[in-house]
Amino acid sequence: ELINDKHANLSLGALPSECFEGLATVVGSSEICPLSQLAISCGVEFDDSMTSLSVLQKLCDQSFPLHRFLSACYLNNRLDIVNFLRETINTITRSSSSDLSL
Repeated sequence: ELINDKHANLSLGALPSECFEGLATVVGSSEICPLSQLAISCGVEFDDSMTSLSVLQKLCDQSFPLHRFLSACYLNNRLDIVNFLRETINTITRSSSSDLSL
């Protein structure tokens, strides 16, 4: 299981801002799945002016659940994002008293 139960209701906005920019870079860097496809999988109305950061910001504004974002990444074969989030959250957990861990 990717996320344990206590994190099932975390939203993307719960991630620290320093990992957010890294996430945006990873999200925007793939040829595997266009950003538009990932955004649409998350229910975002995508237009060509949007960047990975603006898509993520929109998801945060909607308090989009982290587990649903990860599911969309899996469905779109974006394991790079899944791995990035797993590493990021594990790093945050090790370096702070936060109970955020995957």
